[in-house]
Amino acid sequence: MQLSVSQQWTAPRLNRLFLDFKRLGLSTIIIQRSVVGTKAFYASHAFESMQEPPLEAILQYADEFGLTVRVGLAEDPEFWDRIKLASPPDEVETYLRSLRERSLNAARELVPVVSRHRSFGGWFVTEEVDDVNWLQAERRVLLHEHLRDLAETLRSELWASVAISGFSNAHCAPSTLEAFWRDIVDGTGIDLVLFQDGIGAHKLEVASAGQYLAAMKRAAIGSGRALSVVVELFDQVAGPPVSNAPFRAVATGIDRLTQQLSLARDASTVGIIAFSVPDYMVPGAGPSALQLFTDYTTLTSGVIKGNDPKPGAITAVRP
Repeated sequence: MQLSVSQQWTAPRLNRLFLDFKRLGLSTIIIQRSVVGTKAFYASHAFESMQEPPLEAILQYADEFGLTVRVGLAEDPEFWDRIKLASPPDEVETYLRSLRERSLNAARELVPVVSRHRSFGGWFVTEEVDDVNWLQAERRVLLHEHLRDLAETLRSELWASVAISGFSNAHCAPSTLEAFWRDIVDGTGIDLVLFQDGIGAHKLEVASAGQYLAAMKRAAIGSGRALSVVVELFDQVAGPPVSNAPFRAVATGIDRLTQQLSLARDASTVGIIAFSVPDYMVPGAGPSALQLFTDYTTLTSGVIKGNDPKPGAITAVRP
C-alpha cells in the first residue's frame, strides 16, 4: 500500500479494500512508507501527522482479517536525485546518515504502535537498490554501511525481520547482479529481498526477466536469505523511460500477468508480492483494475480454496 497525503482512508474504504484482499486470497500487506517527506501516516511528534492517519487503522483491520503487515519507514522524495552518480561519495554518505536517522526516528515512534498488533510482521526499508548507482566499489561500501547500521539498530529497538526492495535496469549482466546482491545481503544482515520484475515499468521484458530473477534466486539461496519477486500489475504508458511526460499507467491484462506469475513462482522462495493491488487490482480502482480483479480471482479460484497455485499466486500487496 503506497500511502500518500492526497488519499483519505476512511473506515468504509478500508473495509471494502480488505474484503477485496480476502477475495484475492492475500496473506500479507506491505505499507511502503509510514513517512513521506515531512508527513507521517501515524500520530507523530517527530514529523507532521496527516489528518486521520491511516496506519494504525490498517493494522487493526489486518488483525481482524488475519493478515500480516510489514511496515515501511521514512521515505524521502529526493532520494534518487541525492544518490545519483554525479553526487560526491562524501555527500552521499552524509545524506544516507540523515535518511537513517529519519527512519529510526519513525521506527522508535512506531514500536509502541506496532507492538499492540498481532498483524505486525517486520520492517521495510524504503530506499530501493538499483544496479546503476551502487555497482562501484566505493558506493557499495556506503550502501552496506547504511543498510547494516539501519538493520542492526532496528533489531535493537524491536526484534523483527527487515526487508529491502530492489530492481534491475538491465545495466549489468545477470551474473554481475547475482554477485552484487549476494554481497549486499551477506554484508548487511537483511532478512528479505523484494525484487521487482520491472516488466510493468519496461525496465525488463518478459523474455529476459527470467535470467535476472534466476540470478537473484541464486544470490538469496547462496546467502541463506529469502526472496520474493514483486510482479508489477501495471503497464506504464507515459513518463521516463517511456516518454518525458508525467508518469501514467494502467492495469495490465491477465495474459501478461500470468506470464509474470510463472516467472515469479520459479524465482521466489517465500511467496509473490504485487505492486500495487489497491491501485491496479481492485474493483474501485477503475474498469481495467476491475477486469484484472475478475480475471485473477477466476484464475486462482482453486488457490483460494487451498489448492496448489497454478501458474502462481500473489501472497502479498506492495508498493
